[in-house]
Amino acid sequence: MVRSDASRSTQISGFINQRVGTGILISRVTGLPIITKVTGSLTSRATFDAGPVVNLGVGYRLPLGFRIEGDIIYAHYSADSIDPLSTDGTFPAFNGSRLTLQSGGTRDQYEATVNGFYDLPVAWSLVPYFGAGFGMAHVAAANALFAGPGGFPALTQRGGNATDPAIGLEVGVSFMLDATWAVVTSYRFEHLFVTGDDLDYNASVFKLGLRYSF
Repeated sequence: MVRSDASRSTQISGFINQRVGTGILISRVTGLPIITKVTGSLTSRATFDAGPVVNLGVGYRLPLGFRIEGDIIYAHYSADSIDPLSTDGTFPAFNGSRLTLQSGGTRDQYEATVNGFYDLPVAWSLVPYFGAGFGMAHVAAANALFAGPGGFPALTQRGGNATDPAIGLEVGVSFMLDATWAVVTSYRFEHLFVTGDDLDYNASVFKLGLRYSF
């Protein structure tokens, strides 16, 4: 699974070093340290490394080449980079330059979807198909630390758990071994409708599997 084009727009608040965008802003008045809390707006685009996907599906063949299928999916992947941009200039170090992952950033994703497919009416053993589906996805994300060259600037993205609707579009080819068994390879584009202050996900999934029809 390859995850990319994830974007985020949010308000961030914390103790920020205005020079580097992270840490604590400290000034001195008559020798005493003063810690200032800074709040600002930040947008970002994140990319994710590819990871393994396990897919188990059960379906039913309908007349005229249609199929319906229910799938349970598990995916494991990790953040790769993030491009934070301070939209209001509060954090000038966050200028849209890419920060790479330093630690953390793993994600576990669990999905349940219902899909409909159509097999093209061809007279050979390679059967192209296409379809779409929808369902729900739960993502458990670990904290992630990103930094630029030399560790400057740095940004910590908090992890958490979220469950959101998902849709997918799929195209593939079934290689029929006999009347009941087929080797299937496919590409699936997936989008999660993330609510609240989190990332919106687009995913590219490449699948290779075995299908039994009855």
